[in-house]
This record gives sequence, C-alpha cells and structure tokens, in this order.
Amino acid sequence: MTIHDMVVEGDKVALHWKLTGTHKCEYMGHPPTNKKVTGWAISIDRIAGGKIVERRERLDTLGYMQQYGVVPKPKKGK
Repeated sequence: MTIHDMVVEGDKVALHWKLTGTHKCEYMGHPPTNKKVTGWAISIDRIAGGKIVERRERLDTLGYMQQYGVVPKPKKGK
C-alpha cells in the first residue's frame, strides 16, 4: 500500500492510496487468479481514542475486476 495524499482535520483523516498485490484468495465471490493487480482507493476515517471508529471508503472495484479478467476491459476507440 502506498499513500499518495493524506489530509487531517479535527478527528478525520482522508487518504488517497494505491494497493498493489497478487489475487491469491477469493474476492467478491471470484476464485483466485494469481494475477498481479494494482488499484486505487479513497478513505475517510474518523479517529477516537487513537483508533479508527468509522470508515468511508471507495475502491476501484471495476479496475480490480478487469485486471482479474472477471469483467472485460472496454475496447479502445469506443
């Protein structure tokens, strides 16, 4: 995981991050493909008592699924 941006205000932390790894376990009902994948996410966490107590997160799920081969990539020029 690589953090590209981090903004802290009050009890909230916003992150823009990238994840790189290998699909080695079931993901959203799809069996492992052993393919290398890279994707981004944006998270907004609320911190209380030094712990994350709430998280809102948006992952590049479509991008992951296309890299796994579960969802076809769009044709170029269309």
